[in-house]
Amino acid sequence: MTKEQSQRPAPAGNRNPHLPNKLKRGTEISLNTLDYKFHSYYLALKRKIELVWEYPYKARRTGAQGRLLLRFVINLNGSLAEVKILRSSGNALLDSEALRAIHNASPFPPLPKRMNSERLAVTATFEYLLSYRSVH
Repeated sequence: MTKEQSQRPAPAGNRNPHLPNKLKRGTEISLNTLDYKFHSYYLALKRKIELVWEYPYKARRTGAQGRLLLRFVINLNGSLAEVKILRSSGNALLDSEALRAIHNASPFPPLPKRMNSERLAVTATFEYLLSYRSVH
């Protein structure tokens, strides 16, 4: 999937077939969206996650680096419905920390009314490099 494709919500009738059926009435979008209508909401999500996300000490000490992709689902009221790793970093410590960060950052702000969705599936990439870490 290209960066541009990952930044657009899936059309209503063309949902990802790998998503649970309960998400068909929702929206899926990248945390790194440039969609101006929802940019402030995604920025708030990203900030909440970054405040609690850490590079695990043991992973840093052993030189572990990696990139993982995960998807988390937010209910209308901002509660976390689910979180799942779609592509592992290859390191259990890094994967566990990304999952922990999502859980600890929740609850998230309620979904904006203009989103017109009961649930929101968000894909996020977590990068762990010894020189920096990034979520997008």
